[in-house]
Amino acid sequence: MRALILQFESDDPPDHLGEHLAAHGVAWDAALMPAPRVPLALDGYDMLVALGGAMGANDIAEFPFLNEAARLMRAAVERDLPCLGICLGGQLLARALGVPVTRNPEQEVGLIEVALAPAARDDPLLRGLGPTLATVQFHQDTFAVPEGGVLLASSARCTTQIVRCAPRAYALQFHPEASWQAFAGWIEQGYLSFAGPEKATLGRVLVDEVRAHDPTVRAHANALFDNFLHLAAPGRDRACA
Repeated sequence: MRALILQFESDDPPDHLGEHLAAHGVAWDAALMPAPRVPLALDGYDMLVALGGAMGANDIAEFPFLNEAARLMRAAVERDLPCLGICLGGQLLARALGVPVTRNPEQEVGLIEVALAPAARDDPLLRGLGPTLATVQFHQDTFAVPEGGVLLASSARCTTQIVRCAPRAYALQFHPEASWQAFAGWIEQGYLSFAGPEKATLGRVLVDEVRAHDPTVRAHANALFDNFLHLAAPGRDRACA
């Protein structure tokens, strides 16, 4: 199997996701979306993943490559190709399917507990998980549930944390791919402008909390990634995935 990964920022690489794919025999290509390159196509790929980024999903005029990402995600849905949108990627998937991306009432940064909805019990992406997930978050925006979509998880401050947008297409608001080291880099590079200089001390506290809970975060993320791989290859041996 082979995965196409859309990467929007140099500091949000595939990270744990890339390691997990490689460990399970899945080849992957990461396309740095802002970089000059030929237009991307889904031919030859078994799954599509779109990562996060500091830009907003509505910032098309400033970042025209967001349109290309949305086009690819819409094409993946039309082909019934497994598709996973993470944070910005999830917002772009929702936007590609015709629903708005808006400012969330509150920002979410750090370790956030996400509660699974009743509909998640029978969902293939969340098999074996629940009732709550430990997640890493860094966002201000949120998205609506597309027509025909199913809300699968929420947090106390953000309703749409996991949405099944199509039978094999999911939008996540959190970052299952991110190591605690990556999160620390986001705090160091962007948190002061994101949250204000008065929160510098809080930024260090958030990093410590994410680092302390990294084993649980990774375990939940790996289970989710296993289930996503099973969506791409239903006959795959789950004990090895």
